[in-house]
Amino acid sequence: DSRDDTSFERRFAKRFAGLVGAKYCIPTISGTAALKLALLALNIRPNDKVIIPGLTWVACATSVLSVGAIPVLVDIDRGDLCLSLEETEKHLRNGCRAIMLCHLYNSSAQISSFASLAKKYHVPLIEDCAQSIGTKVNGKNVGNFGDIACYSFHQSKELASGEGGAVTTNNKELFDKIELMRSDGMIYSNPDNKYYGNIIGHNMNLSEIHAAILCGQIEEFEKNQTIKEDNASYLKEILSTEGFFTKKQNVADSKTSYFKFVIRIERNRFSSVSLDVVAKALTLELNALVKPIYTPLNHNTLYQPKSYPRICNANYSDIDPASFVLPNAVWSTIRNITLHHNVLLGNKTDLDAILIALLKLEKKADNLSKYTIEAEKAKRVTKFNF
Repeated sequence: DSRDDTSFERRFAKRFAGLVGAKYCIPTISGTAALKLALLALNIRPNDKVIIPGLTWVACATSVLSVGAIPVLVDIDRGDLCLSLEETEKHLRNGCRAIMLCHLYNSSAQISSFASLAKKYHVPLIEDCAQSIGTKVNGKNVGNFGDIACYSFHQSKELASGEGGAVTTNNKELFDKIELMRSDGMIYSNPDNKYYGNIIGHNMNLSEIHAAILCGQIEEFEKNQTIKEDNASYLKEILSTEGFFTKKQNVADSKTSYFKFVIRIERNRFSSVSLDVVAKALTLELNALVKPIYTPLNHNTLYQPKSYPRICNANYSDIDPASFVLPNAVWSTIRNITLHHNVLLGNKTDLDAILIALLKLEKKADNLSKYTIEAEKAKRVTKFNF
C-alpha cells in the first residue's frame, strides 16, 4: 500500500490543507472517524466530559461515546444556531475536559471568543467544520482557531466523495500522532519509515478512489462558493421584502460557505401547521429537498447512549439525553427550515421560485396538509433549471 506524493490521497491532503489554510491534513474514512481521532489525539479518556452543541448531527455525540467519554449537551444561540458561549462557560466551571463546537448552517460560531475561553480554562478546542469549508472569520479560515478541525465529505457536502473526512491541525505533534492512529500505526507522509509502529491505530484511511473524486472537485470549489455567496445574498434580499428572514451571520464572518441555506418561519406565518408539513410542501413545489434543521439531541431518536457499551463507571444520568435542558435548540427547531446548497447554484428564476412557493403555500396554510397530499399525487412541481 504505497502512498507517496504521487498518490491521490497525498495530493488531496496537501491541496485541502492549502484550501482551508492549515499546515497539516490527514484524510480519513469519514467525518465521524475524524472526530474520534481528534478526541483520541487530545487524550480524552473514559468518563471525561466533553461539551458538544445540543443541536448538531448525532455523530458529535457518538464520537465522544466511542472513546468512553461523556457528551455534555449544551444549548445554542438562537441567532447563529451554534454553541452558546455563555452556556459553555457554565459547564467548563463544572470540570469539562474539552469543547467540540460546530460551525453550523452557513455561519461561524463565535470562534475567537471560544478560543479565548478554551485558553482560559486550559481545555482543548475541536472545531467541527463539516458544514463550513471555506468560511473565514476576519480573513482567517475557521478550523485554525482551535487545536484540531474535522471535516466531512459525505455525499451531501460541498466537497463530496460519497463518504470521507479529514482532520487538520497546525500542531506537528498532533499531526504525527493522528497519522499513526488512522493507519494502524503506519505513517504515509514518510514512506521510507512507513512501519513506524510506536502507537496502536485503526484503519480509518481515505481510499484512493475517494481521494481522486475529491481532487477533481476541489478545482471547482472556490468558483462554486462565489456563485453560492452571490445567490444567497440575492435570496436573502428578496425573502426579506416579504418578511421572511434568514439566520444571523456573525459580524466577523468575511467569507461564508453555504452547506444549508436557512429560512426562519415565524409561527404566525403558517397558522398551526407543523414545520415538517411546510418543508414537505415546499419540497414538492420546488422539486428540491427542504427540511427542518436538526432535532435537538435531547429529543433525537438517533441518539441512544444507553445502548452504548463503552461507558464505564458512569451514572446513566450523566449521559441521559432527557437530563439536558435545551430551550433555545427546541425553539429553533420549530422555526427554521433548510435548503440544500445545490439550490444556490441555480439562476435568479430558480431563486425567485422559492419566494413564490412560500407565498403560495402561506395562502393555503389552513389546508396545507391536504394540499400536500394532493400535490404529491399529482406531482405538481416547479423544476429548477440546473
